[in-house]
Formats: sequence, C-alpha cells, structure tokens
Amino acid sequence: MREQEIQDIVRLFELMAEVEKAIGYFYASCAEAFDGESELWTKLSHEEFLHADVILKLSEMVSRKPEQFDVGQQFPMSAVRTILSRIHADQQKLASGTLTMYGALLIAYHFERTIIELDYLDVVKANNPRHLRALGNLVQATTKHRDRIKKKLDQYSSGCNMRRMGPR
Repeated sequence: MREQEIQDIVRLFELMAEVEKAIGYFYASCAEAFDGESELWTKLSHEEFLHADVILKLSEMVSRKPEQFDVGQQFPMSAVRTILSRIHADQQKLASGTLTMYGALLIAYHFERTIIELDYLDVVKANNPRHLRALGNLVQATTKHRDRIKKKLDQYSSGCNMRRMGPR
C-alpha cells in the first residue's frame, strides 16, 4: 500500500471507532432511560465499545504492518461523518425524553443494519488469518446485534409488550 492509502485507512478506522463508541454511548443512555430493558442495552453498549477497540487495534496493525493488508473498497469519510451526526441527533432525542423504547429500538436496528449494509470493514483486505478473524468477528457481532434488536422490536410490535414505554 502507498503511504497515502495507509493514512486514509487509518483515519477511516479511527472515525469508524468513533461511530462504534457513539453507538455505545447511545445504548448506555438507553439502558438508563429504559430501565425495564437495561440489560439488553447495557450488553449492546459494552459490545460496541469492544468493537471500537478492535477497530483501533486493526488501525494500529495497518499502520505498523501495511504489507499484511491490501486496499479494499473505497469508502467515503463523509458517509461515516453523516452516520456519526445521525447518532448524535438521536442521542439528543433520547436526552430530551421524546424517544420511546420502540423508537430507540428502531434507531438501534437502523444503526446496526446500516453498518452491515455499508460493509465499511471491507476498506482493507487482510492477508493474515488473525486479521481476517478480527474483521469477520466484527461483522458477525454486528449481525447478532441487529438480530437481537429485531427480536425485541418484534416483541414490542406484536402485542407481547404493546405498551410503548417512554423514558422514565
């Protein structure tokens, strides 16, 4: 990889880690706002911070050992910044008390689905099996998040829990 490509990937990974942390903070805030579902939100939050750590470690590896990676798909930083802005706006809705549990679940589902669909982890191709596993684990974990959130959304919309709880 050329030096500029390495710098671009490292910057993008750092921004993606910010996204993961912002989602983690959103989920932590949901745990506080919706105490009946705090276990779900707390677990999701914790995992998002772990995702951020993995992304930062991958960024470090790209920087230190670029020969173990190839450039993957191009991904505009502006798209990641847009996602980050959306997360902050949704955090404000939650803080203002205008978001219901159902609304928070919809937002969380959208976050996770967007991350999966964007394939932003494809910005690098790893040659090292350890790096491949790390990237694969992130994709798998995000898919599990989406599925857990979808299951909870279905519970809220199917009548099992039609009472759409607002923040406490």
